Amino acid sequence: MKFSNDLDKLEQDIFNDCYMMLLSLFNENNKEKIITKLNKQSKNIFNAIKKIIKKENNLESNFLYLYELIKYLSVPDFDFVELYNKGAKKLVYNGLVIEEKANNKYNYYGEMLNEIGLNLITNVCLIKKYSNNEIKCVDDLLFNSNWLYNANQFNSIVRLLVLAMNNEFNKSYSNINNIIDTKINLMTNKGYLYQSVPVNDFLYGLIYDGLYTEKQFDKYSNNGTYKLLCEKLDDLFNDVMNNDKLLDTTIVKSIIIKIAAMFNNKMYYLEHYKIIDKETKKRLIHDFNIVFKQNIREYKLEFTNEDLLSINDLVNNTKQRLEN
Repeated sequence: MKFSNDLDKLEQDIFNDCYMMLLSLFNENNKEKIITKLNKQSKNIFNAIKKIIKKENNLESNFLYLYELIKYLSVPDFDFVELYNKGAKKLVYNGLVIEEKANNKYNYYGEMLNEIGLNLITNVCLIKKYSNNEIKCVDDLLFNSNWLYNANQFNSIVRLLVLAMNNEFNKSYSNINNIIDTKINLMTNKGYLYQSVPVNDFLYGLIYDGLYTEKQFDKYSNNGTYKLLCEKLDDLFNDVMNNDKLLDTTIVKSIIIKIAAMFNNKMYYLEHYKIIDKETKKRLIHDFNIVFKQNIREYKLEFTNEDLLSINDLVNNTKQRLEN
């Protein structure tokens, strides 16, 4: 892919490397769609890249190039105002969920998850070229809050959400090619199809459809929970990043409880429908709890018995609904 002769050889080489790293996240059937999408956005991408050009072929330069490429993958191919005129109530624009509020005024949510999630995908690309003592593979990104580049205090919340929305129960993420859009079939122990899903609902939704992420999260939670989660995170993100306020750990705690409740409920559903057995469930909960405990330590949270019971309330309600 070549945007312009305005890029010198070094800049073009850096860009080409990053472009190939990005394409490696997608399966062959979708690569042409990704290439077409980026070509449509080439002018915007080029203008953004020219503003952040770094003359060294290093980690920082690669991150900046990759992030701009990935960001523009979430730009839609349609006019969202036109869709609203056709009666759409919600859609995704630039990675954010947008809904009509009233009188042609729009409300959006998902800014924090979108930005930090794209940082994670960028770091997944960088693993192919860079590593350090702590980060050697994709799994290390999920279990370590210090990413290769651009780590910040919101990474651990996103890592927890990624593990909660995991659908690959048998393989390490480091051994999965095309991690964004590979689809897997969740089968019952009798061989019936439960659902065909991407490897990770959250990573897939970042690039393709944030409404899908919302649907999958609320499926194992209460309707509207994902929107509430996003709005709390957006406010928190804005307070810390733009208004220089201290991180409100009370809000962080409430967010982590919602993610944990959704995950526990998902585990119960999958075991109930015999998608996973007790040993697999135990292993998945173990992995989730590693990052859950990291969140507790990192944000200096304290959990009471009432807090822990609130996580189980959703599961108990589900048990009653499925068993009656």
